[in-house]
Amino acid sequence: MSTRACPACGARNAATAPWCTQCYTSFAERTEPPDSGDSEPAHQPPAGVPPAEKAPAEGNGPPSRAGATADVRQDEQGVIEWRCATCDGWSPLEVAACVACGSPRTGFGDDRAVEVPDEQRVVLLSGLLPGLGHLVAGRVGSGLARALLGVGWLIGGVLLLVAAARAGSGYWAAVPLLVGAVIVWVLSVFDAQSLARGQQREYLDGRNLLWLMVGVTCLLVVALLLDAWRLAG
Repeated sequence: MSTRACPACGARNAATAPWCTQCYTSFAERTEPPDSGDSEPAHQPPAGVPPAEKAPAEGNGPPSRAGATADVRQDEQGVIEWRCATCDGWSPLEVAACVACGSPRTGFGDDRAVEVPDEQRVVLLSGLLPGLGHLVAGRVGSGLARALLGVGWLIGGVLLLVAAARAGSGYWAAVPLLVGAVIVWVLSVFDAQSLARGQQREYLDGRNLLWLMVGVTCLLVVALLLDAWRLAG
């Protein structure tokens, strides 16, 4: 079968492949002719259709590879994109950080050599301040979100407790904020440990963090209504 060498990493690919199966370099603008093998020549595309516009056999992304099948795709304009492990957003392959949350690209290609943060350090920092371990490890977007929510909810809960103590009622409004702050604090420690061990799965990923915000907000509204009803009664 006819093959071609990737100009970026040198890996051998089928002559009709629109991108490299190892580093995902696009062949759309490459003019390098494929190398001839010992068997029959590769099938040529129909007249008038450039090779870069031919769709893959299955799905809408590059050929699958272990651990990266669902993390890489090709959009309608032919741009190869990678999915962020933190917020599930899509960014162009040539961008090294997520365009949505700023998290570094990990899990395939040239990111295999990314330095793994020290486990004890990131866990200790996350225990001192939620998200601080993620900031040190390069997860800027996730770290800032955790720090703002954890500290903001903690301060808000304490202020509500102080106000309730002076008024003699209204303690329920502080409970959702304090519980949310504790959840962010504790899970950030576990997520920092997983991050230091090279694991991509986090308890508080972008989706779960959003659901936590929705839950705390709904409970806060209910608690405020209960406190208002008690005062009215």
